[in-house]
Amino acid sequence: MEESVSSNNISSGGGGNKVEFDQLDDGLSRIIKKQKTCLSKAISDIDTIISSLKQCKQVLSLASNNNDNSNDNNEKNNNSNNNDKDNNNSNNNDNTDNNNNNINNDQMIVETPTNDIIPKAISKLNQSLIESKLCTKLVSEHKELHAPISKFGKLVDKNFRNDIEKSTKDIGFETKILNKVILNHLYRVGKFEIGDIFANEIGIDKKVAMSIKDCFIEHHRILESIEQFNLKPVIEWCRLHREGLSSIDSSLEFKLHRLHIIQLLKNQKSDDALQYARDYLEEFSTTHMKDLQQLMGTFLFAKRLDQSPYKDIFEQQSIDDQWFEIRNTFSRDNCSLMGLPQESPLSITITVGIKSLPTLLKLSSFSVLKGVNDDSLTVEINVDEKYKFHSVFACPVSREQSTSQNPPVMLLCGHLLCKNSMQRLLKGSSNRFKCPYCPTEQNLSNVKTVYF
Repeated sequence: MEESVSSNNISSGGGGNKVEFDQLDDGLSRIIKKQKTCLSKAISDIDTIISSLKQCKQVLSLASNNNDNSNDNNEKNNNSNNNDKDNNNSNNNDNTDNNNNNINNDQMIVETPTNDIIPKAISKLNQSLIESKLCTKLVSEHKELHAPISKFGKLVDKNFRNDIEKSTKDIGFETKILNKVILNHLYRVGKFEIGDIFANEIGIDKKVAMSIKDCFIEHHRILESIEQFNLKPVIEWCRLHREGLSSIDSSLEFKLHRLHIIQLLKNQKSDDALQYARDYLEEFSTTHMKDLQQLMGTFLFAKRLDQSPYKDIFEQQSIDDQWFEIRNTFSRDNCSLMGLPQESPLSITITVGIKSLPTLLKLSSFSVLKGVNDDSLTVEINVDEKYKFHSVFACPVSREQSTSQNPPVMLLCGHLLCKNSMQRLLKGSSNRFKCPYCPTEQNLSNVKTVYF
């Protein structure tokens, strides 16, 4: 079955639904836009409420201050009147009574407005909040936000299936291996802190976790230096691992020296470039002669590189491509020396699983296939060439795909077929038979199992 991947949608294969990423993106954009609008309005409404509260607070504070001032004045007047009363007790009884009456009248005048201001201020605040309907607006705006969220949820349900467990088989996973793969992935992508927490939770031996982590710490340190256009750390790494790099026929060290010379020439440092070439390029004369000849030819045009036949080498795009190539080459070679694939096994598994899932889901929907032995049922799933790690052998006689119970075997004449097909060629109790493709007579003892 064919599957297609594009920037707008992903086909689920076999006539299934398509994941409409444009619709999902539009739906999410609407939610974000509405959320920003609601937030802006909510902040404005809350500011209005706070402003009303502050005004009411000012009124109440002013009333309270006036009341305190009045009480202070009353006390002063009372003290003054009492002193007058002591000095003129016999002569000023009537005057004292009059002063006390005036003080009480003044207090009544002050207290009466204060008692009226407090309920009026609170009543005014309550009335303004009711008339502005700010609380109702907040509720209404949040209801408007809920609408696009609800639609987006339905869009997600439409594009993504929630029954993927139907496509799985009862496979007993090795938990320790799976945890180690996850830990390896976390350290590989540079998530060292999260990796340490995960290692602690799964109870892996600290020495084992540290050995994995140390390898990738150096890996990321050198990658960061490459991204900063610094060649010294990676050149030093190549010198320390020269023997290992030689065993895998790596050309990384030569590429580093070549790029360094190109940069020196581009910066008009031809003398430094020539001396560097004499110091480091001699050992590559037997393995990279053609590249060396081209590189040495550039020295003839060192002062007019833009007019030389090698000017393409010094263009910025070419130099950027060389940096990118060095980064990938280092990553690949370092992983090879560590005995690891260049790409994370967890990432590969998830990527291939995502592409395989639609086909397996469609297959699981056929009731006629329920209960069928999985080993006898094969389905072709198209994946990229880089994800085809194991060859699959189909018997030319029976047209069946080989399995662990029915492995491919090689006959004495060199032809391949499946074990079951070979056993059908045996006559009776005899161990001799003829190859179905050539008349060579075979003996069962000469048959060898083939492993891909």
